[in-house]
Amino acid sequence: MTCVRVLTGHGSAADSPDRLGERAVLSEVLAAGNSGRDLANQLEHLGAGLTVEATADSCYLQVTVPADRVASVFEPLARALFDPGINDETVRAVLARRVSAVVQESAHPVRRAQDALRRALYAGRYGGAPHGYPHTLSRVTPRTTRELYERTIRPARVAIVMAGDMTKADALAAIDAQFGGTPACGPFTPELARPEMRQPSHLLIEMPELSQTILFLGYLSRPADDDQMAAAEILTHMMAGWFGSRLNTSLRE
Repeated sequence: MTCVRVLTGHGSAADSPDRLGERAVLSEVLAAGNSGRDLANQLEHLGAGLTVEATADSCYLQVTVPADRVASVFEPLARALFDPGINDETVRAVLARRVSAVVQESAHPVRRAQDALRRALYAGRYGGAPHGYPHTLSRVTPRTTRELYERTIRPARVAIVMAGDMTKADALAAIDAQFGGTPACGPFTPELARPEMRQPSHLLIEMPELSQTILFLGYLSRPADDDQMAAAEILTHMMAGWFGSRLNTSLRE
């Protein structure tokens, strides 16, 4: 199997504060396409799976495909990204699904605790939920989605990451066939300031009649490009980061 991840730019940290979640909506709109052009359906015929994700730092479309068919995924990917034909009906349908999902997540105790932890750790845009909230998504419209697309999605601003059984020469040839030949149009993404950090705090979310209590303890760790990040992740998993960790074992005993 080969994994192809196409990053389309910044994530929710670059969203307009009053339209938080707009980049997540745009990513889903690109994957949805117009009638008969749904990207997931096209990829399914290749035995490939599609993931659409938005985080604070990035938005991406990810395809997992058998290695002998990887060259075939770039044409539908490029068409979805650069010839999407964004229409009002598609945007409204994606918005309706997104709002419904956000409302459901807001009733889930773990999701609410995760959102509260993020807001407790970060001030500013990094403290918001990448997929937005009902009141911010209500300000996203077909017009603002098309305007965001025009500002952000360009071949020269797309980053492609591949992992699998494919030589570099074959990968570059397949990519260049669909994504090459486009003049550079500026930097990949605008620079964002390092997230502002909050002072230590605690939050209590009251959810009457809930049978369990969800407790989140968190702090800001090393940035992802720190040379000690791998060791920090191993330590986290050993101490408390997975089912077999020391803390979880002690609590279950």
